[in-house]
Amino acid sequence: MNTKTKIAFGCYFTAIFAQAAAGVVYLSRDAFMPYHAVAVGMSWQEVPASLQLLILTVPFVLLTNYAAMSYAMALVDMNTPAEPPWAFVICGVFLTVTACVLSFKKRKAWFRSSLRSE
Repeated sequence: MNTKTKIAFGCYFTAIFAQAAAGVVYLSRDAFMPYHAVAVGMSWQEVPASLQLLILTVPFVLLTNYAAMSYAMALVDMNTPAEPPWAFVICGVFLTVTACVLSFKKRKAWFRSSLRSE
C-alpha cells in the first residue's frame, strides 16, 4: 500500500468510526440531545409520547447521509436558537472527500494511459 492509499484508508476509517460512535451515542440515549431541547423549546418529558419514538429514529436515518444531515442541521440552525454539532459534519465531509480524491488519483492515471494505448 502506498502512502496516498494509507492516508485515504485512514480518512475513510476515521469518518466511519466517527459515524459509528455518533450512532452508539444516539442508540444509548433515552431522550434527545440537549441542543434538540433548545430547538423545540421543551424538555424530553414535555414531548408527546407519540412523537418520542419518531424523534429517536430520525438521527439513524440522517447519520447515513451527510447531505440530509447537513440540511436538517441547517434548518435547525436557521430556525431555532439551538446550535447543532456542525464540526462533526464538516470533519466527516472533509475526511470522505479527501479519501475519495486520494483513492481515485491513481485510477485516473491508469484510465488515461489505457485510453492512449487504444
